Parts: sequence; C-alpha cells; structure tokens
Amino acid sequence: MDAVATTTLDVVHETRYAYGAPVALAHHLAHLRPLDDAHQRLLAHDIVTEPPVASRHAGVDGFGNAALWLSTAQPHDHLVVRSSSRVALRARFAALRPAASPPWDALAAGLRYVAGGRYDPAVAFVQPSPYVPRLPELLAWARPDFAPGRPVAEAAIALMHRLHGEFEYRSASTEVDTPL
Repeated sequence: MDAVATTTLDVVHETRYAYGAPVALAHHLAHLRPLDDAHQRLLAHDIVTEPPVASRHAGVDGFGNAALWLSTAQPHDHLVVRSSSRVALRARFAALRPAASPPWDALAAGLRYVAGGRYDPAVAFVQPSPYVPRLPELLAWARPDFAPGRPVAEAAIALMHRLHGEFEYRSASTEVDTPL
C-alpha cells in the first residue's frame, strides 16, 4: 500500500459445530481468508481447528474466492474452526461517483439467461432459488429506491441505507436452511 491513510483491523471468526453423536468422517469448506488486494492488504492469517483436522487443502473456488477444504476421519463430537486475520484497509470507493453509474434498469435488462447466448456469470446471481425466491413483498419494499433510469450505485446505496435503518439483526433467529 502506498502512503494513503489506512486502518488496521484484527478479525477473529469462530464457527462451532456440536454434533448430537460422534461423527467418524467430516468434510468442510471454509471461506475465511480475507481478500488481499490494493485496498485491503492481508498482513497475517491463520486458521486453527479443535480438534486438529487430518487434511487441509487451500485453493480458489469457482468465483475466485480463497477457499480451504478441511477433512478428518477421526471420531469427534464437536469441531471449532477459528480464523484470525490482520488486515490494513484503505478507502475502496473513494472515487465512486454514484450519479455517474449506469441506469439500474438497463443493467437488469441484460441479466437474462439466453440459450446459446453470451455467458455472463452475473446472471447466476439474479436467479431465484428455493431459499431466495422472488417475493412480491420484497419487490414492493425495494421499489421506492429503483425509479426508472436511476443510476444503479445511487439505488443500491439508498437500498442499503434503508435496510440498515429498517431491519434489526437478531442473533440465532435463523438457521442455514431458514427460508427468506
């Protein structure tokens, strides 16, 4: 990083698995290594498991994210995965001009699957799923921020501010399979 002002953060993430009965074989995929780029420099990173796993393989997933595959064939009734990182941050979007971004509706119109058409990986992120269906209630809630022709960055920032202001996070209120 250059001389631009930075903030250094120490980040600890801990995931605990508690099994109802001992398991003899476990495979886990962890996405816990922070991004290391021009705006976020990874100064240190370590992952520790309790009990220790027999096999660790670091790599990159299909989206370019750092991934760690963990496996163990030793009977265990719990597993703790603790990631510790130190990162130095500098402003990522200091030059962003939200009003200069393209209209959201023009971008959305291009995010369609077309058999035999040009592949655009972003299309995968706009498709409904069993856990995130297209709900009329969500569309109605978001609609005020997405007037036709509004720049996409302006709309996204407005939506994020509303989400932050109108919703409250309540720990342990959902599980990994809780539908929207």
